[in-house]
Amino acid sequence: MAPDRTQLQNMSKREHESFKEYAQHWRDLAAQVAPPMVEREMVTMIVNTLPVFYYEKLVGYTCPLASRTWYSPEKGSRWV
Repeated sequence: MAPDRTQLQNMSKREHESFKEYAQHWRDLAAQVAPPMVEREMVTMIVNTLPVFYYEKLVGYTCPLASRTWYSPEKGSRWV
């Protein structure tokens, strides 16, 4: 049985699982969701499932890109 969006949102990284393993497993399941998810939806959803540690690393990583346009689906707006 194919997973749905709610199941993906409720997933979490296990302690013994590397980030790479978790991301690959999550992506494999996301590919089975119907109707198919667009890339932006997948990125937003997987980031929301990550522990704070990984989220902070991602935000810290994107800070140098602050001059680029950023889209927030929650706010429905763009910042430059």
